Amino acid sequence: MEKQETLTIIRRARPNEKDRILELVGDVFEIEQGIPRNMDDIPAEKSPQWWCIEVKENLVGAIVSWEEPDGVHLGRFVIHPKYRHRHLGTHLLTSVIGSLFAQGYPAVRGDARDVTLEIILKMGGRITGEPYEFYGSNCTPFVVERADFQKTQRL
Repeated sequence: MEKQETLTIIRRARPNEKDRILELVGDVFEIEQGIPRNMDDIPAEKSPQWWCIEVKENLVGAIVSWEEPDGVHLGRFVIHPKYRHRHLGTHLLTSVIGSLFAQGYPAVRGDARDVTLEIILKMGGRITGEPYEFYGSNCTPFVVERADFQKTQRL
């Protein structure tokens, strides 16, 4: 496994970066998973918050949170293929979930493919429903509650 990248920054995306982020999300989802690009954006009425991770000023990953009636959700989680297996995705997820809890959300919900679900479960997440097929892969609903997440961060 490669060494953790230096000069890595995790932050809220700037409004002028949304097109770049949607291009990265679209490239990964459409090419690797067959998910149409028109499913990637989140409507403004759901109060999306886009987040990104950059390495040496290169945008290499992203995720978005948005509001639903049952609480805040996470999705559109991608790491550029050249930057995988370096724990960048774990750092991005940890930072974003922590930030959402700091904003006052009591829980974070979503649906994740198996590789992301493994990370979520290590962060105190739990499965809330049966896996379902989505574009050829399993997706499983999850929730991460603040207290459970905080316990994993104290280790």
